[in-house]
Amino acid sequence: MKMRFFTLGKFGLAVLSCVAVVQGSPSGSLINPKADANAKNLMALLMKNYGNHALSGQQDEQWTTWVTQNVGKTPAITGFDLMDYSPSRVAFGSSSNTVDQALNWAKQGGIVAFCWHW
Repeated sequence: MKMRFFTLGKFGLAVLSCVAVVQGSPSGSLINPKADANAKNLMALLMKNYGNHALSGQQDEQWTTWVTQNVGKTPAITGFDLMDYSPSRVAFGSSSNTVDQALNWAKQGGIVAFCWHW
């Protein structure tokens, strides 16, 4: 198997040995019987678009803003990093308003994704 190397702009390098795309058949059912209207609406949106459209997203609010300003369309998903809430970061003076930013994004109708770098 031949490995393929390619650069991702100025930000990184990817090494792929295999990429497989397989169509599934999601049920659209939520596993939590107490799921609120927000979760149900998100699942309905995902099911409506499944197999027909892709939702775009950016990791970091700054890149979502850049895409909106330079492309003219706003990504559906923004990822937020909770790293600055880690005790080791707080001990060295970090503070964060990431949760407030995510809540604001959700109030605007955006889909929120979280990660937490240790």
